[in-house]
Amino acid sequence: MRFSWLLPSALLVCTGLAAEIYQYTDANGNRVFTDKPPLDVNAEELKLPDVNRTQMPKARKKSSPVIADENEDENTSGPYRQLSITGHEEGSTVRANDGNLLLDIDIQPPLSSGHRLQLVVDGQPHGEAIRSIKLATHNLPRGEHSIAVRVLSGERVVQESSALTLFIQRISLNSPARRAR
Repeated sequence: MRFSWLLPSALLVCTGLAAEIYQYTDANGNRVFTDKPPLDVNAEELKLPDVNRTQMPKARKKSSPVIADENEDENTSGPYRQLSITGHEEGSTVRANDGNLLLDIDIQPPLSSGHRLQLVVDGQPHGEAIRSIKLATHNLPRGEHSIAVRVLSGERVVQESSALTLFIQRISLNSPARRAR
């Protein structure tokens, strides 16, 4: 029997569902596991260990820090309740041999008509401020980068997302494959 290990494993998973599990040997010498043994068989009740259970942690939304200007109250949370870069995990490594990435922006409510989005790479504005929720990086060098997005109204910063740390991986000019050419 090729999958004889499958039944005991399945029974271990289902222990919370079945109150009693029995084991016996059939006429062919095979071990049988069941929750209802036949009446004419001497079945042994199995005592299985408790199954570990855990709750999945609830997803936390990243807060969006605000850069207040001189005309705004310091306690303002900004006009957008959600402003973040999506599609990349914090601290992940991204292979981008040309240093170009296309980043998706999650912004709620939708971007107001007078606002534009600006990428911020390593604390400096990167590229043009535009109305698209897809922003591109250009020619990022290899290594660690802090990437955020700002909402601008004219030249004024309305709100800025939490920074996302990414590690850019690019092909090396010193790689053996490159030297062989």
